[in-house]
Amino acid sequence: MKTISRFRLVLLIIGGLPGILMVQTMVQTENTSFVKSQDLIFEFIKANKKIAKIIACENGSFAAELKRIK
Repeated sequence: MKTISRFRLVLLIIGGLPGILMVQTMVQTENTSFVKSQDLIFEFIKANKKIAKIIACENGSFAAELKRIK
């Protein structure tokens, strides 16, 4: 994963295959965002003031974990 950025209502993850994933999200808390159109929540886990990984949960269950690659 090259870049993880959150700009207001858009979560942008760049890197890996297929390359670009862009999801419109709503900010829920400082560390979580959700997708209005489906039951999907992203939790941002920080380490040393940088996002170290994102945990995605769908329908209340773990769906995926995206880790920062150095």
